Amino acid sequence: MFDTSATEAKRPFWKLFISLLIVTFPSVVGSQQPEVSEVASKPLRVGGIVSLTGPAAGWGEMARFGWELAIEEANAAGGVTGRKVELMLEDSRTNPTGSVSAYKKLVSVDRVDATLGDVWDFLTSPLIALSRSSKVLLVSTIIDQSTHERSPYFFTTGPRIASAHDAVDRFFELNPELKTAAILSWDNDWGHAYERVWSEAAQKAGVTIVSVQRSLDMGTDWRAEVAKISVKRPDAVIFGYQADRILKRLRELGLHPKILTTSNVVEELKLKSVSEELSEGIYYTDWTPSDAFVTRFESRFKKAPMLNAVEGYEAARSLLKAFALDPNRPEVGMLKVIYPGESGRVDFSTGPNGNYSEAHLHVVKRGQGIRLH
Repeated sequence: MFDTSATEAKRPFWKLFISLLIVTFPSVVGSQQPEVSEVASKPLRVGGIVSLTGPAAGWGEMARFGWELAIEEANAAGGVTGRKVELMLEDSRTNPTGSVSAYKKLVSVDRVDATLGDVWDFLTSPLIALSRSSKVLLVSTIIDQSTHERSPYFFTTGPRIASAHDAVDRFFELNPELKTAAILSWDNDWGHAYERVWSEAAQKAGVTIVSVQRSLDMGTDWRAEVAKISVKRPDAVIFGYQADRILKRLRELGLHPKILTTSNVVEELKLKSVSEELSEGIYYTDWTPSDAFVTRFESRFKKAPMLNAVEGYEAARSLLKAFALDPNRPEVGMLKVIYPGESGRVDFSTGPNGNYSEAHLHVVKRGQGIRLH
């Protein structure tokens, strides 16, 4: 028979040895648990690159408010997997160079866990390649990302311009007398996307586009461009930006066409930079947030949400959902983010643009936008 007396005698020694090893060298045995606890106790740091100054400051403010509201609501509900969320802001100054500098500081110096991108495409586009090289999740509100450089770390909640088709079709249906139209387009991806929608809807309605004028100069007064289209005497003029300047030029030349523009005019109506006389009767397309969101936003910021406030809210909200789904690889978590958003479905399962909301047609009456469909 095997003699176990020696083994039994040694057993207390081995128990003591293991106990001493754990106490003396904690990094060798059971080292993972403190690391997990340490990470879980750290706040989730989100960097925001935003136009706090410059021409896009109004847009930047609204996006920032949206971010803040989403983060405040998440923290009030206990944070993300128990971690509180911190928002760290950097001003791009509405400048691509400033946007890149802000991103690099947040990622390399502040060591943020993820970033929220700026509001206009030419400000966020340079960050897309940086997100790929740094492997840091970037979520923005820029519109129509389809022509931008791809990165598995880049996503957007910007509305799809193509979703404005029904609203633009409705404009032509309500104005069947129109035979000709002229387009004043912003000469970038955003403007070109709108131009395609406008042109396709006009063709469908049997309306001839007699002139297309483009600009990408923030300081332009549109005098030359409006003068060129005035020769054609169009029944309708369609444009995307700077309504106050364009409407003024049309009136100076004695033109009173039907007007179709974009959600940009909402800012000018709120700020009263375009007069009630000039704005009366113009049409515009916009993505309308839910009443519940409007109430929460106005209660928190004492301002009505406009521009990309709701898209900023969904950008931060979807980013936080991605971390909850996959804390170690939030870019993978983003592909699982699907939920009913405040202006329509948010769904990143099919690609980097998760905004599936539909635009609506509005008309301005006595300085207020009225939704038509």
